Amino acid sequence: MRGLGTTENSALPAMSRAKRVYKPKGKRAMNNLQPTHVEEVALRIDESNLDHHIWDNNGTWWIHYTIYPTPVTVERIRSSLKTKSLPEARSRRDEILGELLNQARRLAA
Repeated sequence: MRGLGTTENSALPAMSRAKRVYKPKGKRAMNNLQPTHVEEVALRIDESNLDHHIWDNNGTWWIHYTIYPTPVTVERIRSSLKTKSLPEARSRRDEILGELLNQARRLAA
């Protein structure tokens, strides 16, 4: 029930209607260290399987592998090798995985 001098918001505590303004008390040093983690490549190669990391999808060969951009994230990479030939697919896979390993070695050094 509304009486004289009341408003719709009068039921709210005065604290919730007050504006809060942040006033810094001086300069604070920030931790400006850059993260040192680099992308990690972990390859598991099954020597008994010549077709590791590749599969045939309706006649076209694809590659798949996993990278770890940060310690808590995983990125699964899948891309077409754009060939129907198994020997060519193996060759392209070896080139791609070799380049990934070379990049990881350069970053680690």
